[in-house]
Amino acid sequence: MRHEVGGYEDQKGHRIVGWVTCEIKDKESEWNKVTYMLAKYVEYANVGGNKTRGYGVTRLIQSFHKDNAKINSQGE
Repeated sequence: MRHEVGGYEDQKGHRIVGWVTCEIKDKESEWNKVTYMLAKYVEYANVGGNKTRGYGVTRLIQSFHKDNAKINSQGE
């Protein structure tokens, strides 16, 4: 699994915006299924948005890479 974390800091050094990008190469792995399930739960549970302390908003965005499409279409 590859991941990337980003964001920026305000003048006091507080991190105020951030994001995480995860990529799992093996689409059939058990870890992919578990990671996807947890990501969907976090989105459903709304751990960030509309909370008193304002922890942020969680959103799952699935992407479909062109290279994976070729591999999948050849495998069928």
